[in-house]
Amino acid sequence: MIVRKIFSTILLLAIGLYHIHGQHITSQQWQGTYTGVLLHPGVKLEKNVNILVPDISIGIQGQNIELGQYLTETSSGAYYFDRSKIGFLDRKSLGLEADNQIQTFGLGIKLKDFYLLLGHSIQSQMGIRFSTDLLEVGLKGNGDYINQTMSLGPDINVMSYNVFSIGAQKSWSKLTAGVNAKILVGLGSIITEQSKLDLTTRDFEINIDSDYLIRSSNGYLKYNGLDSIDSDFDFNQIKAAFSGNNGFGIDIGVSYNLSDRISLSAGITDIGKITWDSDAKTYASKGNFTYSGVDILPLLKDENVEYNVEDTIRNLLNLTEEGGDYSTSLKTNYILSGSFKPSDKWSFHGLMSSNGGFSTRLNHLSVAAVRKLWIMDIGLNYSLGTNLGFDHLGASIRFNLGPVKVYGAMDNVLSAVTPLKADGVRVRMGAAAQF
Repeated sequence: MIVRKIFSTILLLAIGLYHIHGQHITSQQWQGTYTGVLLHPGVKLEKNVNILVPDISIGIQGQNIELGQYLTETSSGAYYFDRSKIGFLDRKSLGLEADNQIQTFGLGIKLKDFYLLLGHSIQSQMGIRFSTDLLEVGLKGNGDYINQTMSLGPDINVMSYNVFSIGAQKSWSKLTAGVNAKILVGLGSIITEQSKLDLTTRDFEINIDSDYLIRSSNGYLKYNGLDSIDSDFDFNQIKAAFSGNNGFGIDIGVSYNLSDRISLSAGITDIGKITWDSDAKTYASKGNFTYSGVDILPLLKDENVEYNVEDTIRNLLNLTEEGGDYSTSLKTNYILSGSFKPSDKWSFHGLMSSNGGFSTRLNHLSVAAVRKLWIMDIGLNYSLGTNLGFDHLGASIRFNLGPVKVYGAMDNVLSAVTPLKADGVRVRMGAAAQF
């Protein structure tokens, strides 16, 4: 069916591997180590040598999406995907915001009266928004929606890149300031600039009204006709990391000790952009197109006459391909945090952040309490997504094994108990050392 073919084409554009990263309140909890510097370079370091190998932050947050909302439980306790739970009349906008940071290496070494900061990370970010109409067409077709318009255009934004950083941190009495300059080398991207793709079904016609434009670099999106559209997120592309897609970024931050027990910090990270010039492509569909069915008379009169459905769909979408470089800005983050340590065993922390997203900013408010027990630091934290409508209870643990610190954290521990009701989760793990 032609509508299913169109759906498959659109869905292939929407599918991708999501990578995830983000600022976590644990960076504030574990001040004094390079883990804290990951929040921003103004979080004060301690000791002469600080090493981090590695730190991995993984998480995802949905809007109007829960893992189990389209599942139904059988009498035996098994679950199956229930198409009836997807309804056109709901007209919901579904969204997914995710990002990731794999900090492969970090070093803060004291040189006279300042710290030299060095690091490398692989960062990836993903955002996708689409209407339930897209799911409806794919699962049920368009037969039930005669004379109705369905919005099928997904808004897809993905990019992955290497970060090579060099910076410095210096303290003056109670004030500490830091800066990180970053060389960015893009691995690949998919960026949607216009996402209108409306389908209207009439008795004997299908009409598409489109203003859809999507850009891709480094082969992340490949188009060779509708039967060979592929979104390729292969980390083998790291081998081509220095072939182009260059950019520059900067992080800045300050912290101030109001007293021996109270500190405040503020930072701005990921200021910058990447120019994508390696295998850069632009795909566009713009106009109003109508498909009025197939005239079967020529087929009946001459058996040699062929009808190519793929050509018909391609003409209907009028999808064009062009080359040309393009640029994307980093998703700038604004951070304000504070810590209070009433004793050697207890500490309390707060963090407000506004994290850049592709379609909207992601605002968070987090508070945490940490208790020292033997060789462990155990923490509980509560996070609120002020514009995403979620609240999460999290937990963290760090083992202090002499100069080595091993840690892990999860910001939504209930997701491990009731995964089908989870609207998002973030986990973090890593190891650091101080000498």
